[in-house]
Amino acid sequence: MSAQPRHRLPPPIKIGKLVEHVRLIARDAITGARLVMGAAIRLDDLLKDLDVEHDHGRELDEDREIMHVQPSPPTRATKEVQGDDKSIDAWVAPPSSPPPPPSSNAKSLPPLDLVEDRTPEQMTADGDSRSPAQLKRGARSILEVLVSVGTPLTRTRVATLTGLSKTSGSFSTYLSELRTRGLVVDEGDMLRATEKGQIETGTVTKTSEEEIRAMWNAKLGKGAREILAALRSMHPRALSRTQLATLAGLSPSSGSYATYLSTLRSNALIEEGVMLRLTAEGLIVAGPKTKPPTTEQLLERWTSKLQGAARTMLEVLVDVYPKSMTYAELGAAVKVNPRSGSFSTYLSKLRSNELISTDKGSACASPVFGGE
Repeated sequence: MSAQPRHRLPPPIKIGKLVEHVRLIARDAITGARLVMGAAIRLDDLLKDLDVEHDHGRELDEDREIMHVQPSPPTRATKEVQGDDKSIDAWVAPPSSPPPPPSSNAKSLPPLDLVEDRTPEQMTADGDSRSPAQLKRGARSILEVLVSVGTPLTRTRVATLTGLSKTSGSFSTYLSELRTRGLVVDEGDMLRATEKGQIETGTVTKTSEEEIRAMWNAKLGKGAREILAALRSMHPRALSRTQLATLAGLSPSSGSYATYLSTLRSNALIEEGVMLRLTAEGLIVAGPKTKPPTTEQLLERWTSKLQGAARTMLEVLVDVYPKSMTYAELGAAVKVNPRSGSFSTYLSKLRSNELISTDKGSACASPVFGGE
């Protein structure tokens, strides 16, 4: 039979010691309350010196009498708080008694600097070097654009000229800050810098189109820039999604292509319906018009991305454009059996990128390669 474990009994509670702990806790609580009360009385004295009225003056007068009539002797807690031999009663002196002599280590408080609210113009006239909080960088960019142009601009144009996204929360925050400070006002769908806004910025040099393009080139990916360049080369002609993708050297069915279009559309650089074209802002970012790529340039751009016989098939079909070729003729030209799986794979690759079209056993190059 195993021995039962023995439980140790807790030591007996000494009532005298417990009472002593409670007394010490109560004493420290009273000392803390007196410290808080003393701070409140000092604040009341300061408010009276400043002729500031408040609702608790009577209660503080009663507390003042209580603290002076019923002083408590210094305690260890009081000494620890103050760091010297003075009790709370010593540094909360009654109004009738002279103030205690200042300690050699005491530091006098600086006088309160009560300055009324003034406008920036008044502060400058008075020689006051203090100024309102500086504008955030984005807000200042918006203000500088409006001041430099000198005429009201649409939000879209402002966003383009500053390199900001019109749909972003930051753009709305910057405009809100400028309106609140009276630097910018709305005129219908337009934004205009106020006279105060012109004073805020001073003389501003108008941002050149080269600087605007450099700013956007740093923000846009290579694919988005290729799309802008392709649309610019064909402007004012609009392009289908397929034509634009081919000219930009992108796959019209890829996720990247859709992302580039979404970025350009959200920044109001392109407009999209059935066809795609540049907006007025997109023309600024795209830069001067360039010549459309030649058939040879387009072919070189795409053949560098194609592999094996797919490259040769495209070159053959472009050479005979606008004519089409049967699968048998095309297979013979590239030396691939038209009934093989490889032939079908090559055709599928060209067709998915919409470089060719197929119909009833024949294939034809895309009209883009014919300059259409």
